[in-house]
Amino acid sequence: MTASKSKSFVLWAFVTTALLMLSAPTVVVLGASFTAGNIITFPPDGLSLKWYGAIAQASDLRQAFVRSLIVATICTLVSIPVGTLAGIALAKYRVRFARSIQIYLLLPFTIPLIGSGIGMMLVLGNMGVLGKLWPVGIACAVINLPFMIWAVTASASNLSPDLELAAANCGAPAAATLPLHHAAGGPAGRDHGIAADVHSGAQRVSGQPAAGRRPKRDAAGPDLQFHPLDHHAGPGRDLGRVHRLRRSRDRAARPPGRSGYLPEIEMTLRPQLARYKDKTMTSVSFYEYSKLNAEEKAALLRRSETDISGFIEKVAPILEAVRTEGDKALARFGRELDKADVTEANLKVTAAEFDAAFKLVDASVLESVQFGIDNIRKFHEEQKPEAMWLKEIRPGAFAGDRFTPIQSVALYVPRGKGSFPSVTMMTSVPAVVAGVPNLAIVTPPAPDGSVDAATLVAARLAGVETVYKAGGAQAVAAVAYGTETVKPALKIVGPGSPWVVAAKRSLSGVIDTGLPAGPSEVMILADDTVHGGLAALDLLIEAEHGPDSSAYLVTHSRRVAEEALAALPEHWAKMTEQRVAFSKAVLTGKTGGIVLTSSIEESYAFVNAYAPEHLELLSEQPFIHLGHITEAAEILMGTHTPVSIANFSLGPNAVLPTSRWARTFGPLSVTDFVKRSSIGYVTAPAYPEFARHSHNLAIYEGFSSHALAVSPVRDRYLKKGA
Repeated sequence: MTASKSKSFVLWAFVTTALLMLSAPTVVVLGASFTAGNIITFPPDGLSLKWYGAIAQASDLRQAFVRSLIVATICTLVSIPVGTLAGIALAKYRVRFARSIQIYLLLPFTIPLIGSGIGMMLVLGNMGVLGKLWPVGIACAVINLPFMIWAVTASASNLSPDLELAAANCGAPAAATLPLHHAAGGPAGRDHGIAADVHSGAQRVSGQPAAGRRPKRDAAGPDLQFHPLDHHAGPGRDLGRVHRLRRSRDRAARPPGRSGYLPEIEMTLRPQLARYKDKTMTSVSFYEYSKLNAEEKAALLRRSETDISGFIEKVAPILEAVRTEGDKALARFGRELDKADVTEANLKVTAAEFDAAFKLVDASVLESVQFGIDNIRKFHEEQKPEAMWLKEIRPGAFAGDRFTPIQSVALYVPRGKGSFPSVTMMTSVPAVVAGVPNLAIVTPPAPDGSVDAATLVAARLAGVETVYKAGGAQAVAAVAYGTETVKPALKIVGPGSPWVVAAKRSLSGVIDTGLPAGPSEVMILADDTVHGGLAALDLLIEAEHGPDSSAYLVTHSRRVAEEALAALPEHWAKMTEQRVAFSKAVLTGKTGGIVLTSSIEESYAFVNAYAPEHLELLSEQPFIHLGHITEAAEILMGTHTPVSIANFSLGPNAVLPTSRWARTFGPLSVTDFVKRSSIGYVTAPAYPEFARHSHNLAIYEGFSSHALAVSPVRDRYLKKGA
């Protein structure tokens, strides 16, 4: 704070304290008067005296009043420092920056304010009881009331922005955004007792959410004029200039040197932002959804792989070459397309290479891989269906299902833009849990012809020992047709590039290609209970996968949109050059950016129309939103569940349908590695009834053989057999 603001703050605090000292005695007198009066007039017959102590045992009203006065004075004097300390603690550890300081300064007034209100109720309820004392009580309450009004008004008046800024500089979080159980019992991360709250929230979601349960909309709302291309507070205004809207506290900018709002950040970081201007701030795709026409809204739903007709033509000769030439073509494409040192002789990873991988992987990575595998296994074991079930449909007639594993499955693990042991974990573990007897991983080799060490470690720890050095369309063809080295599989699962997607689509008549998993997608649905910088942080998670990814932040809060745009340069500065390039390509292109809606309902509609692969409900109250989302492959809720955790170690599968296929497909699961056979068994006593009804329908549909099989002809053969 500047010197002048510091002086005004100290003066305000001094005057507040003085008035508090004046108002506190009125509350003490008021409380003591009516505590004594009520206890003497209405003795607590049959009740324990520990709550009343010496007051209840007083011989007359005067003695009760004196004792009440002592107790009330002690309580009031204790409440002031305790309230202040509690407020400071909240401001430092619990509260988001918006109103932290003013909250802890208001806390000392809470006890007097409550006392004044209780006193007024007692006055009105006991006028005839206390005789001459009740006018004194009314006078005390009336004197106390202006002080309370002044305290509340002062805290929310023109001084409050300075206090907000002081809190922002201290890095204090905002109280108004915390759920009640967080303020009372600490943050969720430290309270394992919140499981009941989570289950309660999930139960509420099972039906339609109650009306009026959504978080309050941003106060600034549409009044905050925001222009993403020019990126300033309003037309004709310089960066950092303050302009007032409906109320003095609705500011679109702050004085230089403060943090928390877009224009002030720009003013402080103007030199740094200048070099980003062309590539980031002015070019991040920004859409006001309500202003788009139908064609523009439809364009937002497109992914990079929506039209892969060009790739279909390109992969055709690759697929044919692998089918006819086998290992020879597979090794040639590895050298030409993957630029890897592979030959026909080393297409399969050896046991020695597996062993060497464990020596190359850092112990911390090994521990994290094991941690993830353990969680993924626990989750998928719960998905595994029982081997068989039967139900007696009618007396003597049984029907059910039997589940058996698919005999051979290929697991595709991409590598073109990075190494993905996490994909190995997500595909291998459910397949092993399902009991697939023949599992093989196909993954692109490195330039030296090796396979990523962590991928081999994850494969062995999950229970897969067969890995082939092949990627792209040629790998899909190899497991579909088989080669001298690669055994053919009945199914292939795993995400991949448009080349892989095109190959799967072309070979869908030869091999089961599983759920459609293409380039990564993420959508962050953020309400106004969170900071936009957090939304920007999570937006980059999937955007960094590659320029063919899709990533959108969807919010109805302009403040969140501003903060997200402002935070992107800071986040990019901490990323590697390659990942910055990938994420910038996504967020400045046609498959990513920020979508500002006019309401939370419009946000829900866009999310459901998009049907994203990954969806984050970024909110302090995510269960309020969950019931409105019907089309998303993965829904991650709250501020502590970023896509990163789900991708690596939470347990649910991170191989998910893309390109709006979440409308009909779900995540990869144990059921993708098993096949279901229906089981039926009709006993002799039950047969006549089923035969009669089946015969009637067979005759109606014109199937004479169907009818003959349940006619008296069958009965004659059954009797002969007996």
